[in-house]
Amino acid sequence: MADNGGGGGAGMGLMVGALAVVVAVIGVVVFTGGNFGQSKTMDVNIKPPPISAPSAPAAK
Repeated sequence: MADNGGGGGAGMGLMVGALAVVVAVIGVVVFTGGNFGQSKTMDVNIKPPPISAPSAPAAK
């Protein structure tokens, strides 16, 4: 009798490898925001308005 139950390991390995590459590429795109090689600099300059203390009540 012929044994037809094996030999699929190479094809399955190729599919798993391709899936791993696709997941890795998607992860790189997600975590870098799609900015390949571009510098991510941001200048955040927050200046709050001046705050003064309330005046003391007048003495009686």
